[in-house]
Amino acid sequence: GTIGLVTDLVHVEREAQRRPDRAARVERGERVLLHELDRAANVPGLVHRFAVLHHGPHSSGPHGGNERLHKNGVLQIFKDGKVDLILAGHDHAYERGTGDGLKYVVSGGAGAPLYPRKSKDGATAVFESVHHFVEVSVDGDKVNLVTKRASGSILEKCGFVGAGPWDCDKSPAGDAPKTSAAAPASCTTATTSAATTDSTVIQVAYADRRAASGANA
Repeated sequence: GTIGLVTDLVHVEREAQRRPDRAARVERGERVLLHELDRAANVPGLVHRFAVLHHGPHSSGPHGGNERLHKNGVLQIFKDGKVDLILAGHDHAYERGTGDGLKYVVSGGAGAPLYPRKSKDGATAVFESVHHFVEVSVDGDKVNLVTKRASGSILEKCGFVGAGPWDCDKSPAGDAPKTSAAAPASCTTATTSAATTDSTVIQVAYADRRAASGANA
């Protein structure tokens, strides 16, 4: 299957919040987002649309969800544009859920100091403060995610078909986390992909570069 990746406009929104005179950049950014999603609708063979954000709309970690996405109507743009999955970071933990009709994953456990759970976002289905990576495999309209701790144990296996809901294997999540070897300090942001005849595999290991060096994200 073919995947369209839509990058986020959060950094533009953040600038507008700090500098009201730059609010026009948000409007331009939203127009770019609309253009990309409209263009994706006409791409032959495109099956899925993934939105890749830094600070996503939902999180039970210390930063919480990104309210700017809600206030500026970005989530509605995603829904209208048939985005299947939001991939985000910012909070250094693993989280998966569904909020505002959109499936999401927060993956911020590639090596920087971990964050504890600080709230109970109603959209959260699973939260674990652990170093990890997420392997995403796509085969036609089927998307599967396997989340593995740094120890090698499986945190959970989940997937979905098209615009359908999460369908998860309940057994892996019960695996007790083993004592994990610390991820290398140089592990910041790493995304690799490999294509085969029938499917696409994406491995995502996400951490903010500043956080990996000890600064706040």
